[in-house]
Amino acid sequence: MRTDLEFEAWRDTLRGYCGNFDVTPGAGLPDRHGSFGKHSLGGMEMSRITTNYQSIQRDRACIRGDDMDCLYLVRQLAGRMRIVTARGTAELTAGDCILLDSTEPLEGHYARTGVDFATLHVPREALLREPDDLTEVECGVARGAEDPRGRALSAALEFVGARGLDEAEGRGFVIDLARLVFRRDPRAHSLHRFARSADRVTALIEAIHRKAADPAFSLAGLAHLAGMSERQVQRDLQGQGTSFSAETMRVRMDRVCRQLRRASARGARPQVAQIAYGAGFNDLSHFNRAFRRMHGCTPIEYAFAATES
Repeated sequence: MRTDLEFEAWRDTLRGYCGNFDVTPGAGLPDRHGSFGKHSLGGMEMSRITTNYQSIQRDRACIRGDDMDCLYLVRQLAGRMRIVTARGTAELTAGDCILLDSTEPLEGHYARTGVDFATLHVPREALLREPDDLTEVECGVARGAEDPRGRALSAALEFVGARGLDEAEGRGFVIDLARLVFRRDPRAHSLHRFARSADRVTALIEAIHRKAADPAFSLAGLAHLAGMSERQVQRDLQGQGTSFSAETMRVRMDRVCRQLRRASARGARPQVAQIAYGAGFNDLSHFNRAFRRMHGCTPIEYAFAATES
């Protein structure tokens, strides 16, 4: 939940939660606004900020004034903002992500129309834990919404939030994925770098969620996305008691069931073939057999039962 705040209260909340920042409200203060929300993602603190104040600055004096020592993982949700660091200037729009260092000066400049973004506070020692991370992980360089790495990170953060993963399940996954996404060399983007096999499996399942609607998506395609061999992908999934085919079927069936329930809630007769194809099934006979085997009824019967309940 976000709370709308007057300027001084918004500034003080920002300072109390994100560290020491100076805020320039800009002209026409009555027309300016700010709201602030606090959340937890994978056991880490996350702030949700909406504002059209002119800018924020964290200079050396601000840095000396607090003990904030983390990396800010920023995900732009709406609007445009300009981030200035020692690396240069990055222009962010919806879907872009950037990693910022709390111990380095930075500025954020916002449009009068307003911005909406989320900032995850990632412990420095957790993300920069290997010697080459200090030089290979790029701070101040955005990963755009059209960059496959940026899309992967943005989708993964939504995945963790939607599934409500706790600290044990979500923290390592998010941190290791951020280490991959912000590495200087995109060829190093391999899930082999995940510290725990359970976190690799979370990343693999998240990728299946993103790609399952494509009927051509295959184990080979998943292995390519993960930067792993098919055998390693299979071994990791089997180690967690699942498989590529089982996860893909589950994701597709979940999507079908949601669409059937939505159609029945509207009082409409579900277009079963259209729903099945849209979920990634390319063989209607196979889909119908699998649905009956899993649910003990036909898709239409399932939809009618949902209406009655």
